[in-house]
This record gives sequence, C-alpha cells and structure tokens, in this order.
Amino acid sequence: MLTPRPETPTQALDLAFRRQKPTRAQLDDFLAAQQHLLAAINPAESEEHLKKLLTDFLAHPGVLGPDYYLNVSKRRDLVIRTGPKEAAPVGALVEVKRAANEGEMVTPDNLNRKAFHELLLYYLEDRRDGLADNLRRLVITNGYEWFVFDALDFDRLFWRNTSLKNDFLAWADGKKAGKTTDYFYSSIAKPLLAGLAAELPFTYLDLRTPTGGERDLITRAKLFQAPHLLKAAFAQDANTLNRAFYEELLYLIGLEEVPEKGRKLIKRVAPAEREQAGSLLRNTIDVLESEDRLAELPPAERNAYGATYEAQLFGVALELCLTWVNRVLFLKLLEGQLRRYHAGNPAALTEPFRFLTPALIPDFDTLNDLFFKVLNKPADQRTAAIQKRYAHLPYLNSSLYEPSELERRTITVRSLRATARLAYYPRTVLPRPAGAGRGGRRGSVPFVN
Repeated sequence: MLTPRPETPTQALDLAFRRQKPTRAQLDDFLAAQQHLLAAINPAESEEHLKKLLTDFLAHPGVLGPDYYLNVSKRRDLVIRTGPKEAAPVGALVEVKRAANEGEMVTPDNLNRKAFHELLLYYLEDRRDGLADNLRRLVITNGYEWFVFDALDFDRLFWRNTSLKNDFLAWADGKKAGKTTDYFYSSIAKPLLAGLAAELPFTYLDLRTPTGGERDLITRAKLFQAPHLLKAAFAQDANTLNRAFYEELLYLIGLEEVPEKGRKLIKRVAPAEREQAGSLLRNTIDVLESEDRLAELPPAERNAYGATYEAQLFGVALELCLTWVNRVLFLKLLEGQLRRYHAGNPAALTEPFRFLTPALIPDFDTLNDLFFKVLNKPADQRTAAIQKRYAHLPYLNSSLYEPSELERRTITVRSLRATARLAYYPRTVLPRPAGAGRGGRRGSVPFVN
C-alpha cells in the first residue's frame, strides 16, 4: 500500500529559506493569527464556517499574506492563487474537513481516506483540463492538522501512473460501471492507494502542539509563507544567489534549464550531450539498465514513472540522483556550519571538520559509507575504523540518511561507476589539475571538492 512519509516543517523547508531570519513583528503576527484560528475553530460548525476561518488565517500578514487570492473554486474547498487577482494561476489546492469528521480525515499513518480521494480527483481533473501548470502544493487540513504535499510527487505517483490515468479518464467519460464521485473514491482511488508500493512524503503539522521555542515557531511560520507554500522566489534563494553553482550542478547531474513558452524548465540535456558516462544521471541509467534493476519494482510502481521503459528508467534514475544530491548538499551546509563554529581555533582543530574532501571521499563506495555507516549511526555504534576516520562527525537523526524505499529496491550510490568520466563544465568554478585545459576530464565525484 502507499506508505506515508511525514516530515516536520524543519525537514521540509528549503535550506536557504530556513536560514532567513524573520522580524519579531512577523513572528508576533503569525502567533496572533495561529491563536485566533485555534480559538475560533468549532468542530461542530460546518465546513463553510471553517473555510472562512482558514481564509482569514492564510491572508493574515504574518502567514501567507494579502498578496495571494484565496477563494473556493468549483468543488474545490479552497484554492490559493499565485497572485492577488482571481485570474492568477492556482498555486495550491486545499481540501478542508471539519475536525469532527474523523472518518474522512487523513492521519499521518493512513492517507487512504476520503479527504485524500477528493484531493486526488481534483488534481486529476485539473491536470486533464490543463489548469495545473502552476500547481505547487496540495493541502489537507481540519484547521488543527495540516498535511502539505508537493505537486511533483502527485505528478510522479499519480498523473504518470498509466493505470490510474486510464481508469480516471474512462470514469470521467462515463465508461465505467458508475459515474458518481463516490464510485471514483471507492472503486478507483481507494484500491489504487491500497495496492501502490511507493512512499509519499508530506509535511505534517498540528497547530495544537506547543512550539519548542522560537526556532520551532520560525519554521512553523515559514511553512505557510509563499517561498514554501507556493515555491515563490525569495531574496536568498540559492539559485538566485549563486547562478554559477546552480548551472554547474545541473550539468553534473545531466540536466539543463531551457526556456519554453515563457517559462524556464529543467530537462535532461540534449541527446548529443548524453554520451558522457560520468554525469550522475547517465551513470545511474547505465547501472539500472545493465543490471535490470527496474525488474525489482512492481508494475504499479514502475508505471508511476511513465508509460514506456525509457520513461521509467529516466524517472527512477532522476529520483535516485536527486536523493543523493540532496544528501550531499545538506552535508556541505553542515560542513560549513561546523567550520564556522570552530573558526578562530588553530588549523589543527578546525581541519578535521572539513570532511567532504577527495582524500576522505575518493569514490562512490566511500560516499555510501558516509551516508549509511556514519551519519545515521550514533558514534558508539560505528565501527572502530569509521570512528577513527570520522571522529568529529555528529549523528544525524534524520530519515534523509536512511535508505529510501527506491534505493532498497534498486541501487544505492555505491553502485555507480567511479571510473566513468565527465568533461569539465565550460564555465566551471572548480580548479583544474595542471595541464587540464577546457577539454580536461575528471572523475564523476565532483561534489567533494
């Protein structure tokens, strides 16, 4: 069945956005809005009453703010648009349930409830009708509890699931045994979720839970702000701050940003550039294909990545690559924080905190050990050799450093070929070895320099 993977707001927030410090006034505004919402919720009242409270809460200056149009739309309980006008594209869909309606409300360990079935139906209808091009988040809430999903996960698991899409379109065209929404919920959505062997990450927050101090309050407030809820640009967005790093990172993965119909889309590099075996994406695809690793995935899970073998191969490889890159980027941030914390000490005391180096991480096998033998184990549970090599690294109690379900069924980063080569990015910011010109080549473990 579909496995829920709840995350805290801290885990879900973009690292650069999380580092931004709000003003005291902004925090006080959010706290006031939260307290007013919690005090005003009456579980015995109607959903319409709750929708009005949620609209007031989200429109509060300390929450999402007044610059985004909020209202009902057709059968959708609440939509959040990407601008202040009703004509702006929809950025988030919100499904609302009364707190008293426990039978239809999802829980952190069970998403196969009517609230999710309804949200899934609205999502599929909007994708079919071309109304979801700017959709960023999908939300289920009863005012107290908030379940925030990424639209990209709905695309991966549901819209690209050929079986589900065909069943939905047949139902919508009146070609099923029933044509009511209840038929879709009970005969299509519910059995699909029960049989789907995949994980669905989402952010979970219960506003009734007391905050654990100001830092917790800050991350809670940021969950509802536009840079997270609508993926809006913000002043310290890493892509804006360091464009050169962003572009080179895409190159190392095997992706590129291209303009299309007035938007910028991230796609796989052009076919002529896919011959470089050292890009992460090409390296991963080669291993998955040569070892026939897609055969380890149930058909329903494979179909979530596309209708053809090539699409499935690309989708699985891309998800694996993004998992590995996210881990390394988080480690780079951790390394920088540790070194800044110990700044001013003699080099002999600060250098051990520089752990992302070619000497310590010479290949993918060692990187895999860093993920799963160091960071996800308390120091006293590490082997003697690991303790000696990484004596200064803390234990990170995070699901990010546990093997994902997809890794368990396919490959980990250890399987990649360290001998695969990749030409330098033409505008690289990396130092080149002596004698390596613009055409110089390097191994494909570029993250550790």
